[in-house]
Amino acid sequence: WDNVSKCYRYHGKLKIQCFKPMCDSLRTHKGVKSIFLDHMSIGNKGLQALAEVLAVNSTIETLIISDDKFDRVGVRSLAEALKNNKSLKELSLTGCSIGNRSAVLIAEGLCENKTVGVLNLARNAIGCQGAQRLGEMLKKNATLNYLSLNGNKKIGKQGLNSLSEGLAANKSLQTFDLQKIRIPKEAAFVLAEATMNHVSLQTVQIS
Repeated sequence: WDNVSKCYRYHGKLKIQCFKPMCDSLRTHKGVKSIFLDHMSIGNKGLQALAEVLAVNSTIETLIISDDKFDRVGVRSLAEALKNNKSLKELSLTGCSIGNRSAVLIAEGLCENKTVGVLNLARNAIGCQGAQRLGEMLKKNATLNYLSLNGNKKIGKQGLNSLSEGLAANKSLQTFDLQKIRIPKEAAFVLAEATMNHVSLQTVQIS
């Protein structure tokens, strides 16, 4: 616990029996604004416990989890919490085995969320289906200003086109990170067209 920055920082594996009591304390703790969990292997049960926290806690603004393993069981709980949460501003799930079904659930949660401005889903396994639903989310969401899909190599042309369509209709996104994703020439043209008249977009990162 860092009393200066008001955040919890954990690195390394932690048994779920130890993690749940921490989550229980966060339900009523009003001082915590950020949670950073790195290589902890909390899994679905840990993510579900965090979702329960987000459902009732009104002060947590940042949730960053890296290098864990979740599937739709854990992500579904998180997505449901996102729908009604009014404090979270940044959600990062990098290298967490997020696939299509989990990406769809996150997109559905963000269609109703009104506070998350930063979504980082880098280094996951999102493919065409997940990208399509994220594209639909971009059409409806008016608060997201940063989206990273860096390293999701399975998105493909159709998924990229859906993201571009969503981007064209979106009015809030400022940074779109598509690095380490192969972008076919046809998809690159669609993406370029979507960015031309975008009212808020400042940076599209590709490599």
